[in-house]
Amino acid sequence: MTKRFASAWCSAVAAAALLTPGPATMARAQDSSGERPGEAKGDRDTLLAASYHDLVLLYVKNADFDSAANEARKILQLRLPEDQEHLVAQSFGIIANRLVESRRFDLAQGLLDDALKALQIDTNRAKILLTKARIYRQSGDDRRAIESFKRAIELGQRGR
Repeated sequence: MTKRFASAWCSAVAAAALLTPGPATMARAQDSSGERPGEAKGDRDTLLAASYHDLVLLYVKNADFDSAANEARKILQLRLPEDQEHLVAQSFGIIANRLVESRRFDLAQGLLDDALKALQIDTNRAKILLTKARIYRQSGDDRRAIESFKRAIELGQRGR
């Protein structure tokens, strides 16, 4: 396991850093239209995803679960490119774990279901299924945990 991967799963701050464009992107001057010269739509969307992620975690911390769910779904609506899809999977894993800490198993599972529908790459979908399986196990639903673990293994073996 790489240090970057472990940090992303252990800390919301690390996840936000992974989603945020680097200093070179942020340092670009804005022109009169508000666009940054040479900035791709993906850079803006990545910054938005990081902001939504942080906002979701604050809403969860303050027990505003409806707002948290709405903002989390905005990450999926951005439809980040495939090379950044793993960051979305990591973000949703972190969000789901925070919801579980607040005993909101149902909401965590619902958001993970939304992520499963939106993600295209099998390894990212497998990560979401592993998170679902762990949450099912933690909530005492062993049957669904087993199903989710099996589906994650199947997707992991296909691995696109």
